[in-house]
Amino acid sequence: MSESKRLKQCPICKEFSEISEMYCSCGYEFGGNRCTNPNCKQACDDFDPGTYNVTWLEGNGNIQTNPYDSDTGINEIMGEKTATYDELQELNDKLYIRLFNNLILNEGDILEINDIKIKLTPSK
Repeated sequence: MSESKRLKQCPICKEFSEISEMYCSCGYEFGGNRCTNPNCKQACDDFDPGTYNVTWLEGNGNIQTNPYDSDTGINEIMGEKTATYDELQELNDKLYIRLFNNLILNEGDILEINDIKIKLTPSK
């Protein structure tokens, strides 16, 4: 007689894992109800859908919503302004941002973050 396995489904990638597994192959931590993949945060699992202000904390990199919507999403480079030459400073000021207001995250939206640390605060 074969032994049946108890399975649980990942809310992010929808794959099934054995009940004893702590992590899904996509990085989701079952017990902590969060994704441990630093490049993937999905609304409805790690933060509530809503409107947020994004504040840069450290690093230099890109932040983008997936799917991207030019009216409500984000696709920006955030980071330190590192140019030391006067002629590059103007370009650097336009390239790197440190604050993005009123980002709308809908249920199921994925926030892709590369090489930066940010803080999300609900917009008022």
